[in-house]
Amino acid sequence: NYGVSYGSVTLKSLQNDNIPELDLLVRESIQNSSDASLNIPGQSYSVNFTTGKFKPADFNSFLTDIETDLNSRFPGSSADFLEIRDSGTSGLTGCVRKDEIKSDDHGNFFMLIYDTGKRQTQANAGGNWGFGKSVYYRVGIGIVIFYFRIKSESGFESRLIITLVENEQKKNPDGSDGTILNKIEPLSAGKAWWGIREGEDLLPLYDDEFIKGVLDVFGLSPFSGEKTGTSIIIPYIDSQKLLSDIIPDDADIRDDVKEVFTNVWRQTVADYLRLSIQKWYAPKIHNLYLTNYSKKWLRASVNNVAIKKSDLLPFFHLVQELYNTALAKTYGKEYASGSFSGIICEPVNVRNYFDGMTTGFLAMIMIDNDSLNCNQNVLSPYDYIGHYEADGGLNEPIVLCTRDPGMVIDYPITGPWVKGITPPEDQNLFLFGFYMPIIDKKLKHNLSVVEYADMPFGEYLRRCEASDHMGWNDPAKMQLVARIQKNCV
Repeated sequence: NYGVSYGSVTLKSLQNDNIPELDLLVRESIQNSSDASLNIPGQSYSVNFTTGKFKPADFNSFLTDIETDLNSRFPGSSADFLEIRDSGTSGLTGCVRKDEIKSDDHGNFFMLIYDTGKRQTQANAGGNWGFGKSVYYRVGIGIVIFYFRIKSESGFESRLIITLVENEQKKNPDGSDGTILNKIEPLSAGKAWWGIREGEDLLPLYDDEFIKGVLDVFGLSPFSGEKTGTSIIIPYIDSQKLLSDIIPDDADIRDDVKEVFTNVWRQTVADYLRLSIQKWYAPKIHNLYLTNYSKKWLRASVNNVAIKKSDLLPFFHLVQELYNTALAKTYGKEYASGSFSGIICEPVNVRNYFDGMTTGFLAMIMIDNDSLNCNQNVLSPYDYIGHYEADGGLNEPIVLCTRDPGMVIDYPITGPWVKGITPPEDQNLFLFGFYMPIIDKKLKHNLSVVEYADMPFGEYLRRCEASDHMGWNDPAKMQLVARIQKNCV
């Protein structure tokens, strides 16, 4: 069987109900795109988010067995969709038949479409494909279209498959069955796929004309020329619910801040995506400096409008400058920010785990409000990162960190990264730090915890992440991250 776990298990597997779904979607999708760019030539990779409307009946006609139910659920003439499309990436490569699967590598297609919880095996990749992908099914009603184009030995191939993952126990408010699949398959596991049945295999569709017909429903174009990449289309998103989830009803946020935030960043899904992409990927957005270290920068856009370096909010521009400073040090280089003076960078040392004590570098700055915002009329940094309660009180220090994919792990204002740091007494001052590990450095080959001996530090940190990538937590036998956090403080 494909995807042996239940839909309800997959939907809960992301282990995070604490940040907005749109944030989870941005984090996961761009990280997957980053992974898919690793073996493709070029200095950058592109990710574009498209929001729009489609006619439900036109799309539902492709979904045999559930078309009638969907038409009754969505009788209107239009519904909302969201597409995430990357290019400068490989597309979903790998086998599509069960008997071709390798025990040590299921391939990207199988891991994203069918597997749950299979670890990425690619060096410097983001994490577990299997759990993070559940956010795609959480954003809409569980239907996701995966369209991708790969380069094969015979040329270029387009493929498309449609997946449905739902909570098989879902009930309507009146107590009746709220699922889609139970109506056609009682006691369904909450998972279904639409493709080509061939013996024991369910294969993606290869027919370019058919694929074009599906894309036409959403006004989207196929990949062309020599472009490869992946398009993930999520129909039936509830735009208003996604936007309302951004600021919880009981959030400790000032009325004037909420009004500005809502008017600028919560009018449309596209508005918030432009903020969320900056929040989690500021280190990589239009960061041409990365090419000095053979790292790719991110060409991000929303509705085909690019987010350039000059578009970054001042705080996220500072995040990028702190990142560059710490990153350069991990390569034995120096980076002098042309935008923010006063950044200092120090090694973070820990004994007993490496040959040599330095685990990475911490770039830090104490900065006043005017220097940070360059006289722009913007909100407090705490509002942009969702810590509304910190706005207007003591200016809580923040220590960020990331691995090689360049996604900010979190913006902690409490916990071990900042515990014991005295906030600036002057409310006009902020204290920020960014820790960058030396990811290629190997743990000792004679480490007492043998399962981590000789392991690259970046791989160790990846194993310390939960499925949502929101933090690093040592396994029980290790204290490496805990010591790094203490020494950062």
